[in-house]
Amino acid sequence: MLSPALQEKMRNARLALDGATSDNIIELCKRYLALLGEYRAELYKFPDALGINQWSGPFILEDVGNARKAIRVAVESATRERNRAEALLRSFTAGAVMRRSRRLTG
Repeated sequence: MLSPALQEKMRNARLALDGATSDNIIELCKRYLALLGEYRAELYKFPDALGINQWSGPFILEDVGNARKAIRVAVESATRERNRAEALLRSFTAGAVMRRSRRLTG
């Protein structure tokens, strides 16, 4: 099972990002992205931690398939969330770079 502490950090980071202000959104987004990376890394380790490859028995193939599918769905969800958060961060940082560039050339 994934660490309850990590799951709680993820939930809190998501809630913080949802309530972000213009003063803290970039920092909160960076923190959330870091936690998403940690979460995805744990998901990739999950099959080994469960020992899925060593399971055997008549109904085990279906169980292995279901476990792998659940892990894949979680990884895909975390990847979509990471992409969304990266796009949000880029939108703020690209805007700041453009404004800075205009001040220097303007």
